[in-house]
Amino acid sequence: MDHSIRYMKKITIGFLVGICIAIAGSTFASSVSSFSLSETPSYIHKSIMELQNQVKALQDAVSNFSLIPGPKGDKGDQGIPGIPGKSLWVIDANEVKVGILTDYINHNNDAGQPIQLYIPEQKKMVSINLMTGKYIICNGCQDLTIQEFTYRFYKSSDCTGQAYSNLGLSPEKVIAIKGASPQFFTPNGPIEQNVVFNSALNIQSGQPFCSKPGSSPEDFVVPIEPITLPTFTGPLHLQYSE
Repeated sequence: MDHSIRYMKKITIGFLVGICIAIAGSTFASSVSSFSLSETPSYIHKSIMELQNQVKALQDAVSNFSLIPGPKGDKGDQGIPGIPGKSLWVIDANEVKVGILTDYINHNNDAGQPIQLYIPEQKKMVSINLMTGKYIICNGCQDLTIQEFTYRFYKSSDCTGQAYSNLGLSPEKVIAIKGASPQFFTPNGPIEQNVVFNSALNIQSGQPFCSKPGSSPEDFVVPIEPITLPTFTGPLHLQYSE
């Protein structure tokens, strides 16, 4: 009997202690929720205000910040050279590199077996006979790179000074006067438009003569100058190399 009474007293005391702790926790939570900066000690309040001012100053500095490029640095070391590329070269009978093959030409004329190639040293596109190694000059053949021309135009009235042509407008093109010893020409200036010429050298008959061209201006022309192309010996063959 005494043992049961003592046990009940312990339970009652524990229950009352629990209620007290709950009341104390509720009061503490209520005080924390109602805490404000004005109730803090003055020295803490001052420190927080200083920190807020510093944060605002930093934010203003970041918003007004502008990137000012510094001085240019030294040039870095050159990288490791890459592997040299290879091309399909056209080689003549004396093992001389003619140029880089760009295309085979399928053309039914007396040109033999024409090919197109690029001569790197002169930065020119030409057409050549694969069997003989001779340059191919064609009048009106759009697929051949060397075109024949019969007129040289001049701004002067007596066919003197700078000559012009309305063929071979691209810098890598070659145009020619056909004959036993062909004369080759290449552009040496930019394209000009609506140019009025006062004389023209007609070389079609083999006996050049100067005449006055038509009155309408030429739309697209380029200044031209003579060029010497290398000679090769046929037959030619191909070689894949640097």
